[in-house]
This record gives sequence, structure tokens and C-alpha cells, in this order.
Amino acid sequence: GLVAEKADENLFLIDTGLKPASQGIETRSRQSRRDKLKQLRCYALLQPDPNSKPVRTPDSQNFQKGLRKKRIIDRVRERSKSQVRVAAQKQSQKYEETRKVAQAQKRQLPVVDSDLWADDKDDRESSVNKPPKRYRRKPSALKATVIPHPGASVNPSFEDHQ
Repeated sequence: GLVAEKADENLFLIDTGLKPASQGIETRSRQSRRDKLKQLRCYALLQPDPNSKPVRTPDSQNFQKGLRKKRIIDRVRERSKSQVRVAAQKQSQKYEETRKVAQAQKRQLPVVDSDLWADDKDDRESSVNKPPKRYRRKPSALKATVIPHPGASVNPSFEDHQ
């Protein structure tokens, strides 16, 4: 209807400053209880996610520890008994032995008949190193750099310029 026909009580509300006692306390107590029960976000992140599945199920009581590993080892042993593998192992062992012998021979010190530290002339002459052939070549008669005429400089004297 028209606003002019309505009474003042319907149009306006008188604010007394106080709410109904039961309504205000109830909402506050419920909210504070909810806040107390709610976990802090930093601690909630540390908890496991209830929606994720476990990565591995725990072992059952009948589980024999090491059984899978034993089966794998047995399978590898059976494979290693094949004739091709046995021949390859023998060949690699022979190679290792010959390599060890060669390394031992390399490690042995050379046997020398004469004294290495003697002052004999024969030793000196044989130990003199000859210089390479390029040291015997005569240098060129030309100079290494061509020196320009003094008058070609940036600021020559008058005589040099003339």
C-alpha cells in the first residue's frame, strides 16, 4: 500500500541497543565451540590426506622376508650355468691374467749393466742431446721489420720532411 497510509510502527524500528539475550549468546557459543574444535591450518597440512591411498600395503603375516630376492638369485645362477656364459667367463679370466702379467712387467725396474752416475767420458758423449736441425739454419739477411723513412712520421723534422 501507500506509505502515507501506514502507521509509524510499521515504517520505523526503535533501536533500544540490546538484542534478545538468548539469541546472541547461542550464536557466540556455537561459533566459539566450532573455532576451538577447528585445527589450525599449519597443523592440518602436516596431517595425512584422508583422500589419498596408501603407497604400499603392509606385509601380511604369511610374508617370508627375502623370498623374492632368493628367487631372483636362483634364476640368475641357473642362467649363469649355460655353456656360453661359462666359456665367456673362462675367456675373461684368461684376459685378466694376461693383463696382470703385462702390468707386473711394466712395473719392474730396468736392469742396467753400467753405473748411471759415473763420470766416464763415454757416458757423457752418449748422453749429449743433439739440437734439432732448425737450430743450424742461418737467419735471413733481411731485417725483421722494415723501418720507414724518418720523413714519413706524424710530426717529422723539417730536414727529414724535405
